[in-house]
Amino acid sequence: MYATNNLNTRFAPSITGAFLGIQPISTTGTVTDGPVVSGGHTWWKIDYTTGPDGWSVGDYLMPKGISAPLADISKQHTSIGISSHVILTNDVNTRKKPSANANIVGVHKTKEGGTIIDGPIDLLRHRWWKVDYNNGVDGWSIADYFVLQ
Repeated sequence: MYATNNLNTRFAPSITGAFLGIQPISTTGTVTDGPVVSGGHTWWKIDYTTGPDGWSVGDYLMPKGISAPLADISKQHTSIGISSHVILTNDVNTRKKPSANANIVGVHKTKEGGTIIDGPIDLLRHRWWKVDYNNGVDGWSIADYFVLQ
């Protein structure tokens, strides 16, 4: 991701969090935590390539190759929530943690179903939900392949 404006970096995800410094426009980094909603803002913890690492507001962070700020990604898939019953529209990997880099613990097939039990976690371009699948291993999967049952 990169900063779309000069961007404050803070110790905690809050406008009252200790100020660590400013990241200049176009600074790049990697999301290491978040999102956290606080004070009307969506915060992401960033490991910046230079300068201080810390929490920054998603309105001014843009994933590389994406045309929407990180703050807007959390607005997708809003009709799905805890206790929703979902059906898969494609084969999906189920992971131990909500990350494309996390260990795959199972694979679920198109038309399988389950119940949302945790989440959402918005990370880069994906919204992750933990699913109690009707069959097989439970875990975290990407919401892009869910429809409400």
